[in-house]
Amino acid sequence: MGFLSLLVVLLLVQLWGFGGPLQQDSWYRAWCQWLVTKLKHPAAVLALGVFLPVILLLVAMMALYVQGFGWLLVLLNIPVLLFALGRGRLDNLVQDYKDAWEAQARDDACKAVNALRLDGEQACQTDSQWQGVHAEAFQAISYRGFERMFAVLFWFSLLGAPGALLYRLTALSAREPLLGENSQDPIRHLLWLLEWPAARVYYLSVAMVGDFVACAERWRVLGLCMKSPTAMVVEAFNRGALGLDGALVREIDAGDTAAVAEIDKLVQLMSRALILWVCAAALIALLLGG
Repeated sequence: MGFLSLLVVLLLVQLWGFGGPLQQDSWYRAWCQWLVTKLKHPAAVLALGVFLPVILLLVAMMALYVQGFGWLLVLLNIPVLLFALGRGRLDNLVQDYKDAWEAQARDDACKAVNALRLDGEQACQTDSQWQGVHAEAFQAISYRGFERMFAVLFWFSLLGAPGALLYRLTALSAREPLLGENSQDPIRHLLWLLEWPAARVYYLSVAMVGDFVACAERWRVLGLCMKSPTAMVVEAFNRGALGLDGALVREIDAGDTAAVAEIDKLVQLMSRALILWVCAAALIALLLGG
């Protein structure tokens, strides 16, 4: 049933380009705002803001299964998984950056990178040169591709719809300004913990569909690292799989077609890795009899 749900969701994503009308976060923002006004302890905010909806979903799924309505789990998996996928259309965001790069419009390129980033930081602050802009774009696209699909599918494969919901609510809470720094610190740590194993499985997939030897070099440095941010780790794995130079910032001129080619190759790499994940899920479903 899990694989059937995954297939339906992927078809809907192809149709809509993203999670569609089910990706409405207004209810969750209202929930977070209520928590902030009523609760002061960060642990309580984490428990009610993230874990309570997941527990309620788990109870509902168990009730359906116990009552003999297990087949309805497919109908429950689909909307939850669609909600759990990353927000926005990554292809449009990437195209905006490529257009700005080719037009040599630095301000527009920085705005495109800002739209790609999820950490709330402004792009183009540490390096005013074009190579710095491109390095930030490569990392932002790498992480957006990872968090919108791969991390969600990893936890869906392990824990089903509750696992996917756990990841997305954690990601939303970690970036929700209404919660404040005190409440967000434990949530950000939880997000990093959830992404750590998913990023290592992601490494296996990009290594298999890319340059395995070069990717293995990145693994030796970051594979078991317990401190590096997920965005940096995923970017390094992608650079290795593409056989790119280890330096994050290289000499690149405005409008350089090689930079656009790198972005195209990155998107293609993530697409191949996703196909590999779907094939692996199909094989597991076949071996388990559904």
